[in-house]
Amino acid sequence: MVWKRNYHSLFEILKNTGVGLDSTTKMIEATDEQWDAFIKKDPNARMMRSKSWPLYDDWYEIFGQSRATSEAS
Repeated sequence: MVWKRNYHSLFEILKNTGVGLDSTTKMIEATDEQWDAFIKKDPNARMMRSKSWPLYDDWYEIFGQSRATSEAS
């Protein structure tokens, strides 16, 4: 499920110190160095850098802290 995969990537990115979700734009705020590290760890993070994530709060309600990443989950 694409939403769950994106949520998992967002959750992993946002749990890092100094990283946040802008309350107005809903875009991830992180340094270039942090983005480089995120992309090395999770290639899905590359496309997340320039996108807005207005559904993150809703996804948190739906998926919580679920860590499952398989398509069958």
